[in-house]
Amino acid sequence: QLAKLVTIEENALIDTSSTQAGNGGAIAIWSELKTTVAGILKSMGGVLSGNGGFIETSSKGAVSLASTVSINTGANNTTGKAGTWLLDPIDLTIDSATANLISAVLANSNVTIAVTNSTTACPIGSCTQSGSGSSSLTIASGADILKAGNNYTTLTLSSDGIFNLNANISGQNLDVIIQSSIAYLNVGASINA
Repeated sequence: QLAKLVTIEENALIDTSSTQAGNGGAIAIWSELKTTVAGILKSMGGVLSGNGGFIETSSKGAVSLASTVSINTGANNTTGKAGTWLLDPIDLTIDSATANLISAVLANSNVTIAVTNSTTACPIGSCTQSGSGSSSLTIASGADILKAGNNYTTLTLSSDGIFNLNANISGQNLDVIIQSSIAYLNVGASINA
């Protein structure tokens, strides 16, 4: 049974990183009603070798991510691969605050946003939790995702229903994967990866 409410407060640290040689572990933050994350989540590979781990922020209700959140699934060495941060809401509009968080995380970690009709998790931004029909994922106008750094990472944007891109996605050593029933790359939007 899941806890009804889960809160990771500002400056609280959950760290499943490898210390020397090895892969980062897994962090799964789940709740029945609401998950609030304002702290630091790390699942990095070891300094000698190893890949980054896996972090999921989820809820059967709502997920709230504060501006103080720090997420890192980086390899932490020259030979390892980045790990993944997973968000899985029903519907999601990525606003500029969410885009800034995704941009920062992409510097060291893969980011997967899987918008499906099976959960009601909702990170920062605005959500419509209809729970019926196909889900939608929208990146709002001006909510540019601008990955910094030279680490190789992947942004996966997956929707059961419609995907709307109204902003820019760019970065070096960045793969962008869009999986959707219908995808609209609207006027003024661009992908440079």
